[in-house]
Amino acid sequence: MSEQLDNDQSILSVRRPLLGRILGEKFNLLDSKLEEALAYQHEKGGLLGEVLLHLRLLREEQVLEALAQQFEMSWMPQLDTTQVDHELIKKIPIAFCRRYRVLPLRYEEGAILTASTDPLETVALDDLRLLLGKPIKPILTTSIALLACLNRAYDEIANPAGAEQVMEDIAANQSLDQLAHELDEPQDLLDATDEAPIIRLVNSVLFQAVRQRASNIHFE
Repeated sequence: MSEQLDNDQSILSVRRPLLGRILGEKFNLLDSKLEEALAYQHEKGGLLGEVLLHLRLLREEQVLEALAQQFEMSWMPQLDTTQVDHELIKKIPIAFCRRYRVLPLRYEEGAILTASTDPLETVALDDLRLLLGKPIKPILTTSIALLACLNRAYDEIANPAGAEQVMEDIAANQSLDQLAHELDEPQDLLDATDEAPIIRLVNSVLFQAVRQRASNIHFE
């Protein structure tokens, strides 16, 4: 009986993908859940990590942390704009970073430390290497952490004085209606890093909502 059990465990170890083994060790992913994901993958296709997320068997940060270990990459679950070289990201359009979920952080040991949400992403990293003229050293982070840091970093470039100072200036000198008239046409706020009226408009909405103790803000 004991010999049979050892044989079964050995077979499972061989069948279990490396990612599955890591997830089992780090996050106690049950064999039954892994088998469910593998069966779905066999039928529908896709990467195992994506399948695990689709079936809601694990959270994104758990899968990415395991992928970082699998691909021997650094794992950085939290990002902050203090880690970002603002002069560096000025060379990269925000639309590019958003589309490919990458964010150059800073120069480090002759390379550019770059946050990514996909360990298999190579095209965007190659583009960054060519554009910036330096090797790229990728690290893994979550989509939420990357996008939040990316948005803050580009906003700090557009508003070097800081959001609080901008809102104070707005409250003292300009009404929301006046700011709205400065806009020529609707734009994607995250792409408009060089359009100060749009950023000031959003800051003004938030500022006035707080002053009026609004419980909800709706944009159309």
